[in-house]
Amino acid sequence: MKPRNQLNGIKILADDHKYLRQQSQKTGKSIFWIVKEAIQALKEQKKNDS
Repeated sequence: MKPRNQLNGIKILADDHKYLRQQSQKTGKSIFWIVKEAIQALKEQKKNDS
């Protein structure tokens, strides 16, 4: 992995975290639940695609 890609990955993580915190405050749900729901939605999407 190139260091630059690593930095980009960290920036993306930071952006995601900021977004998750905003969603958490908006919905009153914990970040854990938001991530869990997102993963569930992705699994459903994959199932529907195949």
